[in-house]
Parts: sequence; C-alpha cells; structure tokens
Amino acid sequence: MKKINSMYIAILVVFQIFNSFLCFGMYNNIKYTLEDSIWSVLIMALLGLISLFFYFVIANYECDKNIFIKNKLLFGKYLGVIINFILVLLFFLLGAMILYNISDFISSQYLDRTPNNVISLLLIIVCIINVSKGLRTITKSGLLLFYVSILLFFISAFSLVSSVDITNFYPILKDGISNPLREGFILFINNILPIYLFLIIPKSYIEDSKCYERNIIIAYVFSVLLIFLTVFITLGIFGVYLANLFQYPEYIVLKNITLFTSVERIENLLSMQWVIYAFVSLSMVIYYISTFTGENNNYITFIISILIWFISFLSFKNNVMMNYFTHNISPYIFSVFFIIYLISMILIIIKRKNV
Repeated sequence: MKKINSMYIAILVVFQIFNSFLCFGMYNNIKYTLEDSIWSVLIMALLGLISLFFYFVIANYECDKNIFIKNKLLFGKYLGVIINFILVLLFFLLGAMILYNISDFISSQYLDRTPNNVISLLLIIVCIINVSKGLRTITKSGLLLFYVSILLFFISAFSLVSSVDITNFYPILKDGISNPLREGFILFINNILPIYLFLIIPKSYIEDSKCYERNIIIAYVFSVLLIFLTVFITLGIFGVYLANLFQYPEYIVLKNITLFTSVERIENLLSMQWVIYAFVSLSMVIYYISTFTGENNNYITFIISILIWFISFLSFKNNVMMNYFTHNISPYIFSVFFIIYLISMILIIIKRKNV
C-alpha cells in the first residue's frame, strides 16, 4: 500500500462523524432534549475526548499492522478472530443504517416517486466503483468532495445565521441536566465511536505520521463545530416545536435561504453536502469490511456491498422504525465498540509495562 497523507485520514474522520450525526443524531437529539440540544452536543464532544485517547493508544501499538492483526496479538488467535468478526458485524449494521438514511433522504426530498431500494442500489453501485479503486482513491476523492461540501456548508451557515433567534434556546436546562447527559452519551456512542473504523489503516502507512495525532484532533474539533452550528442554526431559526415537525429539519431550514434568488430551490443544491458525507462514509465502511477477508478484491467488495444493501432494506421499513432503533437499540449495540477498545487499551498498557 502506498503511503497516505494524514490530512486525508483527518478529512475522512470529519465525514464519518458529521455524517453519523446527520443520519442518527439530529432528529432524536432535538426530539428528546428540546431547547437543550446544544448542551448534549457539548457533552458528546467531551466524552469523545476519551475515545480519541483510546484511538491514539491503539493506533500507536504495532504501527505497521491494521486493527485486525492487532486484535489477534492482543487477544490471541482465536479470540482475536471472534472479536474481529464482531467488529465486522457492527460495521455491516452501520453501513446499512447509513445507506437507509441517505436513500430515504433522497427519496423524500428529491425523488419522491422512486423506491428507496432503487436509490440505495444506485448509491451502493457508486460506492463499489469507488472502493474497487483502492484506499488512495477513496481518500483523494474524499479530499475533493470535502472542499465542495464545506463550501456548501458555510454558504448555508452564513446565509442563515442572521435569522437565528437566541430566545429559542430558553429556558436553559429547564428539566435539569439528565436529558442532555443521556442524549449526549447516545450521540457519543452513535457518532464518535465509529471513528475506530480508521484503525484499519496502519499508522506506518501514514507518510507524515508525526502529524497524525494533531490532524485527527483538528478533524475532531472541526466535526464538533459543524455539528454545533447545525443544531444552533436549525433550532435557533425554527424553535423546538417547529423543528420537531420534520424528519430532516436541517434540510427544511435551508428553504429560508434567499441567496442566489435566480436559482430555484437552492436548498437542493446546498443539501447535496449530506449525500457527499454519506457516500464517503459508506465507501470507507465497505473498505474496512473487505479488509477483514485479507483479500481486498473487486469480488469481495461487490459481495459485501450487496449484503449491506440487503440488510438495509430488510431491516428498516420506515423512519419510525429507524428513529426508534437509533435511539433505543443501536447505542447498546455500538457500545460494544467502547468495551472492545477499552479492553484493548488496557492490554496495550499492560504489555508496555511488562516490556
């Protein structure tokens, strides 16, 4: 594998965190914390620092090996294979959730007469093509799409921020801190922990490895900023009750933009950033799973992608089911990430002390 600049990995981290929030976090966060939604985002950000510490400890252990080999070294050959298989299953689920959410978004907002299954199949085909070109293509396409998506995001943000009504955030913590704490933890589990996806790339394959930690931290802070601005602007313009009427309030709020008045439905152009986030994130999930086989070829990529597509439309029938799952079930499932990597970090520390 040719070496990759750490900035490329950092950009993929931004895609993964922000996409997970848009897919699994935004709707439930506003629904359950109301005016205190921004506080749950801040709690998520603080908890995420713990996962970053775990991430760096594991990334710096056996730098020339990916996470699957590291798990075999830490847990033993047989238990390591079981743990790797569990991680693959978790990422299959994550991929199916991403695919369902973005295809539902496209179907409901752009192509309301096209079945979700057809849209998701087209998306998965594009991902297959992207992944089949290799990791360098994923990262380079991610870099280009990053510039496009961030430009669209800040056009949206600067156009809307003047319409924010700060009174929509009052009263502060009227029901106490318990709801923001609970939702902050759920956001942490669903949105931050999947960054362990990038442990599939050995640190020795990073050409500027000395900048790796710094760039990942910058990417993390930037992701949190994007999430905070999204909640702040959406809730600040709509208020709690209006925001709760929509499945995708962050899209509906774009209808308030009056920039480029000669262009009809400018919100459709600006919201394409979310399709970009999902595309890059899903491509990376497929790459991670395909690496588990040890043979990252086009046939394996195709089979994995089709499996994700099947899981997506067989598991989730509508938004109600998806919203319930992401709030009440997936946090318990994805907490396995935290448990595995906590144990991994402890084992690494013990090994280092015994050397």
